[in-house]
Amino acid sequence: MSRFDQQMRDVERSIAQLTGNKTQATQFRRKLATKIQQAAAKQLPKIAQSLVKSGRAGWANDPDTPGVAVLVERGTGCVLLDPKGKVIQRSSPVSHPPTSGINEAAFIQHLKDPGNELFVPYMYLDDGNNVTVGIGTLLKDADAAKLLKFVERGTNKPAHPKHIENAFNKVQNSGLAGSVHTVFKPLTSIEISEAVAVIQVSNVIPVFLEELRKQRFFRDLDTFPVEAKMGLLDMVYTLGLPKFLAIFKVFSPVVQRRDWKMAAVESSRSSVKDSRNRIVQQWFEEAARQEPFGVNMFCTKRIKLFFK
Repeated sequence: MSRFDQQMRDVERSIAQLTGNKTQATQFRRKLATKIQQAAAKQLPKIAQSLVKSGRAGWANDPDTPGVAVLVERGTGCVLLDPKGKVIQRSSPVSHPPTSGINEAAFIQHLKDPGNELFVPYMYLDDGNNVTVGIGTLLKDADAAKLLKFVERGTNKPAHPKHIENAFNKVQNSGLAGSVHTVFKPLTSIEISEAVAVIQVSNVIPVFLEELRKQRFFRDLDTFPVEAKMGLLDMVYTLGLPKFLAIFKVFSPVVQRRDWKMAAVESSRSSVKDSRNRIVQQWFEEAARQEPFGVNMFCTKRIKLFFK
């Protein structure tokens, strides 16, 4: 029982003692409580304004209703309700200006860090049995491999296309998927330089970002905090967009609601090391600190006009 309800009960008891009429006291208590609550409800806009001004709450766009913003609690993203249980909203949406682009050099360095993609100059099989080279560049077939500037190991002599095709087939048919990449080195004698590997990553970054923008959950990608963009890019880089969308069906709408705190929780991948997952989680947590008013549709809180 709230403090207000308790106070009304005290009033009812006092009136009953004075009048000796319990029914009349109950009716009086109900009428008085209704009038007080109606008067307090008129103050709701001021209460909401006070919560926003203090930083305890903020406005966030309703993902289900275009052009409408809802009031949410700072940090938790819980949608705030009025005393009658109705969502507190306004007709003017929140405007998110474009943010800075991905720091390409920083992202590539992240990929090269121990525990991530690393730089491997020769072809190898990843855990998914995909022929891979450089900084996690997947080669879908021998023709894709021929497009890269492979050279004979220890020289700058360009590798012959037939040599590249034979090397690709040898790695693909090795049956060593998931093995440490060093076991593949003796299988071939051709390599690419780190510069070539970096170019491949640089070329694919804008492609992945454009693919994300085309998805309804990520249409506002250009306005996301930079750290959120980095986290999304890392996830798509390791999985590819189709697999990413298929696996992260809960994560994607969370991102659309800009609930970065929940995005950090939902971003974990089983296909990468814990250390890499933690880095991505930290990126989303930083996004949550920068933008603390995302919408958590799984949580609602009713504003109390009176203290408990």
